[in-house]
Amino acid sequence: MRDPRLFYESGRLRLQDMLKAAFLSINYGLIDNAAAILSEPDVCSYLKNNYSIDLDSELSIVSRHAARRDRRDRRNQFKSIVRDFAHLMQNLVIVK
Repeated sequence: MRDPRLFYESGRLRLQDMLKAAFLSINYGLIDNAAAILSEPDVCSYLKNNYSIDLDSELSIVSRHAARRDRRDRRNQFKSIVRDFAHLMQNLVIVK
């Protein structure tokens, strides 16, 4: 999906498909894939001309948000593992 050539059909860019793929990539945390798709010159100019979107600053914001979400998810997962381990150790002590 990173290869923008996949979004050309008969030499014509399928812009809507590229935008959908980029947003799906962002949704799954694949910011690099989205950046590769959105960095295509035709897509960049479309977003800038029609929506006044500065792609670099927007991707930076999305990337920071995704990193925070990933850290939070890992921290919560670690807390859950520690709780489960503590419960297991408590049960082992009670059984003896």
